[in-house]
Amino acid sequence: MFHPQLQLSGSTTLTSTSTPFHCTPEAEAAFLELKRCFTSAPVLTQPDPELKFIVDMDASDTVVSAVLSQRSPSNQKLHPCAFFYHKRSPAERHFYIGNRELLAVKLALEEWRHWLEGSILLFIVWMDYKNLSYIQTTKRLNSRQASRPWSHIALNFVTGLPPANSYSVILTIIDRFSKVAHFIPLSKLPSSRETVDLLVFHVFHLHGLPTDIVSDRGPQITSRVWRSFCSALGINVSLSSGYHPQTNGQTELANQEMETALCCMTSANPSSWSVQLPWVEYDHKSLTNASSGMSPFECALDYQPPLFPAQEVEVAVPSVHDHMRRCHRTWRKARATLLCASARTQSQANCRLASAPVYTPGQKQLLHPLSSSTPYSVRQLLDVRRRDRGWQYLVDWEGYGPEERCWVSHHHILDPSLLHAFYTSHSDKPGVRAHADILRLVANLLVLQLMRVRRLEDGKLLLSLFRLDLDHAPP
Repeated sequence: MFHPQLQLSGSTTLTSTSTPFHCTPEAEAAFLELKRCFTSAPVLTQPDPELKFIVDMDASDTVVSAVLSQRSPSNQKLHPCAFFYHKRSPAERHFYIGNRELLAVKLALEEWRHWLEGSILLFIVWMDYKNLSYIQTTKRLNSRQASRPWSHIALNFVTGLPPANSYSVILTIIDRFSKVAHFIPLSKLPSSRETVDLLVFHVFHLHGLPTDIVSDRGPQITSRVWRSFCSALGINVSLSSGYHPQTNGQTELANQEMETALCCMTSANPSSWSVQLPWVEYDHKSLTNASSGMSPFECALDYQPPLFPAQEVEVAVPSVHDHMRRCHRTWRKARATLLCASARTQSQANCRLASAPVYTPGQKQLLHPLSSSTPYSVRQLLDVRRRDRGWQYLVDWEGYGPEERCWVSHHHILDPSLLHAFYTSHSDKPGVRAHADILRLVANLLVLQLMRVRRLEDGKLLLSLFRLDLDHAPP
């Protein structure tokens, strides 16, 4: 970092304990030169995305530090672009040397991610621990190296189930990284405080505190109690909506497979679904996931728990033998059902996908500047409110419950008949009705002009489109 011709021998003698302190002219000159190097511009160079980045990092017992550098094209010397410093937490101080250095890599890459991902050239990581080179070729990481499972979770409720041992609701909690799911039977929809207790009992004390929770806009999640609880623990709350339900797609898919398995397994006795639910969860964790190529057990625990043996083992106690046979039969049925449900879901998703076109180098294609979004059916508009310079309407989505209702800008309402029906039943409500009156007046003038030039067919078309009164039309 310092100039190679800088002579600091005069100042190093001042730090010696064997000689008395005496500031010589040489030491004073060396000190002033050192101060000039620290204060003269540029101390840090501006990062250039067209040059290769070099990340140099190190970790001690208490801190982690890193330097982001680039070689100058003029003299091919390293110039620092940014510095990073992190004081390790008490838990991080217990890491062994490999995880300690790997923590430095993780934190440094997260700190300068916006520069490193936008760079044209591959960047270089410098460290003083050679054993971490295995990270480049390893096929399986432990739970700490795999970005801590259960840091990002999603939850959803399944309602409308037949009563079974006083249960009628299922709470689905899924780890978005490993795809491990917990299916928790409940007697009713919980309140916000009860939802907090359920997460503490079934997630927090087993997997630690998450950093992000994805859920729908149910009353338990949108309440002030839930938001205050997550804010106090530093948990980010991500809410989905009926306009874009794919946000919580992992729990939706897990619920579909779970419901399909329960329907097949309890078709003769629907009230026994609570007894079969643990086996459905066990089979869900043991099946290979298409996204990760591993089962949730393997992704979270780094091993696959033993399954039932292929052949039954004779047990001396008849009751135990009968119970094992029932468990084995239930497990095989649940596993087969989940495999069929997964294959059917994949087939239905693939049938809507069109094959990608084949392009050749140099071929020109016309790209549409706007991407079309899928419209969703609306049952009715419930209310209107003023927001900024526009209006928002409370939308009741078709096929979704009351908890999915949300406010949508009037620009996103594609069907004018929804506004007409809303203001017909709520004539006292404000909104974009004035804009509709202006459009109707313009349509009247247009129709009159068209009819004057004897384009009666166009006039009739617009008359039927805007529902104008024929009595006001000129002869």
